[in-house]
Amino acid sequence: MQGRFEDLWRALTGKPTRGEAAALEEIAELRSRVDRLTQETRELRELTAIQRSRIDQIEAARVAAPPDRLEALFESVAAHLSQLRLQGHLMERGREITGRSVMALASHVIEAIESLGLEPIGTPGEEIPFDPATCRPINAGASFQPGQLVAVKFVGYRCKNNIVHKALVDAVADG
Repeated sequence: MQGRFEDLWRALTGKPTRGEAAALEEIAELRSRVDRLTQETRELRELTAIQRSRIDQIEAARVAAPPDRLEALFESVAAHLSQLRLQGHLMERGREITGRSVMALASHVIEAIESLGLEPIGTPGEEIPFDPATCRPINAGASFQPGQLVAVKFVGYRCKNNIVHKALVDAVADG
């Protein structure tokens, strides 16, 4: 009975009743959920566009052999770089860009470059034997014996037989 009087009083004073307040709260929650779903949909559309672009590039590569490796590299990364530039432009304009969409583009650029002969040396966290020809301690004061197990912190790269960037390594964590 008291609840009815309270609702009546609230209605007379222009305030929402308990039922109306609950409905307004539910509406706010639904709006928040719609906003999250809208952002997720936008991200998925961006990822779909990235995947479509990658499929188009793969198909184009199957049809025509590129004239040289540098031009092939440029052709394979141009669409992704264009999309990265767009995301940078949107960020400058205040649009929120997710790390997921940037990393999707970056992974395609990495794949394109590696497909043309740039070989990674290790993966982050991987334990490999120290080789001074392919590894460099991340800490200047650290030293490792050849063959000593070390953990890759930053991937290195080789092209053909040339080391273009040594893997940065650190001591293996005791575990």
